[in-house]
Amino acid sequence: MDATNGTRFIQSYNHIEECLRSRYNLKATQSFTDLINRCADFDLTVRRYKDELVDCGKLRNAIVHKSRGDKIMAYPSDEVVGMLEIIEKQICTPPVLFDILKPKKLMYVFGDSPLRQAMLYIARSKHTSLPVYGDGKVLGIINSYTILKHIGNALEQNNVDVFINTTTCASVIDDDEIGKEYKFIPKTATIFDAFRAFEVGKKTLAVFITETGKFGERILNMVTSSDLPLLNKFIETY
Repeated sequence: MDATNGTRFIQSYNHIEECLRSRYNLKATQSFTDLINRCADFDLTVRRYKDELVDCGKLRNAIVHKSRGDKIMAYPSDEVVGMLEIIEKQICTPPVLFDILKPKKLMYVFGDSPLRQAMLYIARSKHTSLPVYGDGKVLGIINSYTILKHIGNALEQNNVDVFINTTTCASVIDDDEIGKEYKFIPKTATIFDAFRAFEVGKKTLAVFITETGKFGERILNMVTSSDLPLLNKFIETY
């Protein structure tokens, strides 16, 4: 077995431990297993590789603490070293979402546009959600579900055509949807931040990327659940 595997293994192990302790401000006295269990509660990548990391912790202890002089008790295989280096890369230098996400033609409406305009845009695009702009900033998001609800109410009054032509997009914005059905993340967010946004918000319809992740800023790109399989595929080869 190649002895250099041991060096590579320990380097990756130490880097992972250092990154996690620094990122989450965890005590140096905490064991590696406890560290992994703790981080798995709020770190999607650690949770994904929790069992593998715990096993690597045990292997590290065998290499470091049970070896005597020239007698090495364990050498990690090529497969194990390669696996740990992949995990290290994902934890310590995760890919930035904005850099890997394909640019999308983002349709939007203005706050004073009639609801009819939003309906036409939604019908022409694959997206069910539309940003609403006004005074150079995002006022909110409207989606096909909200529109359908308002149209249903208008049907009871038998004035749908008048309603969709005279009602403004700004007037049907539901402020409660921001933070519940829509998340905003900064341009520097990682791919795992997007996964986390969908995991935490079970009702999340879209994640919008802005310069600093603040609501109101111009939207640079967006992620929907239909993008997740492609993002997962990217991670498998990262």
